[in-house]
Amino acid sequence: MAAHHKEWVAIVRLFGTDNPEDIVQECYIKLMKIGDPEKYFENGEINRALMWVTLRNMFFTINKKESMQLIPYETVQNVVKTQQNTERLEALERIELKIKAEMQNWDEYDRQLFILYRNSGFSMRKIETEVGIGLRSIWQTINNCKKKLSEAIGEDWQDYTNEDYELI
Repeated sequence: MAAHHKEWVAIVRLFGTDNPEDIVQECYIKLMKIGDPEKYFENGEINRALMWVTLRNMFFTINKKESMQLIPYETVQNVVKTQQNTERLEALERIELKIKAEMQNWDEYDRQLFILYRNSGFSMRKIETEVGIGLRSIWQTINNCKKKLSEAIGEDWQDYTNEDYELI
C-alpha cells in the first residue's frame, strides 16, 4: 500500500487540499485501526477504487472538522440582543413617526406648547413664568394633547411595552 504513496498523495491533492500528506497518513492510521487491510487487495493488486473512496471519505472527515467552528454562546446571545435592539429601535421610530403625523393635525398653539413641554424638560410652572401663559391653560392644553396621543397611538405603545414590535 505504501508503495503507491505518491499516487495517493496526487489523488488527495486533486480533491483540493493543501495538506494531502496528512490526509494520506490519517488514512493509513484508519486502515490499521479498522482491522483487515487485506480487503484493499485483489489478486495481489491494490483495489484503487476502494482506496480512492477511503481517501475521499478521510478528506471530507478532516475538512469537516476544520471547517466546523464552535460559536460561543455569548456571541449568539449578542447577535440575538442586537437583533432585538434593532427591532425595538425600528418600532420606536415608527411610533415617533405616528406621533409626528398626529401632531400635524393639531392647532399650532397646541403643537408648539406640547413640543416645548416635551423637549425642554421644564415644568408647567416654569413654562408659565418663562412664556407668560396661564398655568391652567398650559395644563389643559398638555392634558388634551396627551389624551389625543393616547387615543392615536395607545395600542401601538402597548405593543411596544409588550415587545410585540411586529404589530406596530
